[in-house]
Amino acid sequence: MTIYLVLISAYLIRRSVKPERIAGEVPRIARDIEKASKVKSKKKASVIGMRYRRLRGRIFRVTMIMATIPLIMMVLVLLYSYAVFGERGLAAPGTCSLPPPIEIEINVEGRSICYVYIVWISFLAYIMILPLYNRISGTDILKSVGEGR
Repeated sequence: MTIYLVLISAYLIRRSVKPERIAGEVPRIARDIEKASKVKSKKKASVIGMRYRRLRGRIFRVTMIMATIPLIMMVLVLLYSYAVFGERGLAAPGTCSLPPPIEIEINVEGRSICYVYIVWISFLAYIMILPLYNRISGTDILKSVGEGR
């Protein structure tokens, strides 16, 4: 359910922010910069410089908003998990397959139980969902604009 909330928030951000429109402004500003550099007009250069700085500011603000939403969702899931499961983690019978900080093997009455803390579960879910979130929210579009500058 939490993954759906993160992906729905990514879709709503994309609809409200419209990263395609921001990415579409970059070629126009690049053309205007080339024209202004050929004309050598100080006024045109200052206007183009202001538009360029404003666009960079918008790209920075949008990417910061898009970057904080999955972190906030991860913290909310962590708090919710602590409310449901408490400080303890999840215990599964059998041998552990992940390294010791993530899974801890406990022997109880001759049986081995694998113990996973809630923090690791939410962190690994966050890492798994992040590429899909970036694709849906349009962060990849803004990153390609930043690389093309």
